[in-house]
Amino acid sequence: MKKKAITALKVIVSGLLLYFVFNTINTGDFVEYLSSLPLFTLLASFTLVLGSKYLAHFRLLNLFKSIGAEVPSGYHWKLYLQGMFYNLFLPGGIGGDAYKGYAIQKQTRKSIKPIIGCLLIDRIGGLYALGFFGLIFFILNSAQFVALIPWSMSQQFTIATVFTLWVIGSISAHYIIKKSTSFNASTQLRTVGYSLILQGLQIIATWVLLEGLSLSDHTLSYLFLFTLSSIVSVLPITLGGIGAREVTFFYGAQILGVETNGAVALSISFFVVNALVSLIGIYFHFRKPMVTKPLSEPREQKTSS
Repeated sequence: MKKKAITALKVIVSGLLLYFVFNTINTGDFVEYLSSLPLFTLLASFTLVLGSKYLAHFRLLNLFKSIGAEVPSGYHWKLYLQGMFYNLFLPGGIGGDAYKGYAIQKQTRKSIKPIIGCLLIDRIGGLYALGFFGLIFFILNSAQFVALIPWSMSQQFTIATVFTLWVIGSISAHYIIKKSTSFNASTQLRTVGYSLILQGLQIIATWVLLEGLSLSDHTLSYLFLFTLSSIVSVLPITLGGIGAREVTFFYGAQILGVETNGAVALSISFFVVNALVSLIGIYFHFRKPMVTKPLSEPREQKTSS
């Protein structure tokens, strides 16, 4: 009952945010942007996002291997697609991460605690990469950001301050992970490496959509908004991030002085591409991937007297 209430609340929040955005923007211009998007652009973006998800599957598979919870790569990829479908379309029922954790625990007979640790580090790695790229776009576009600060501050000092905060945050995150999990530095670095590459692919996919929407005049601002909206969408306040992304693009575009209707069109375009990729997992919802038998036996077996 509690889960249903939380889901209903998320649906309401998402609906209100979308209503606010679409009731504020010029829907005519918004529709014009979307209708001008070439099919080839959508296909190219779809391919890049699918490739990023495949790398994300390897990132998580590597984490599972590090705790001895090894499963076949093909099985895990199918399970990952199924989890993507659950995360986006059935977040109020069985969450994708929870389902993956349950399936891996069932197959490998490993303790659920380190499996949850893998899922947590997997998410942290993605957020870390988004923050890194957001920092890059901030630095490259720092002149515009400095102009928004209400008091006098040099561009160099602003970059140095933001970079210092990033370094402190990175060290703090590493310390927290080291104290709360058993993952060594090598595993953490591989996770970060996978995260940077796959998030890079998603950023390229977003850039492709920008070109298709003819919004290349302020590319750095739009890409910064993309990284920011992706981080905001992780917050568990809306249904799969729906509404949170659009509001972030809407207000961010106003603050940065870029085309608001185009920014929302970019947000919706990427959501559609991501949804189409996630929809592949519906096949494995009805034909669940499975391994014929557990891949490792329980450590202890009860004996009858």
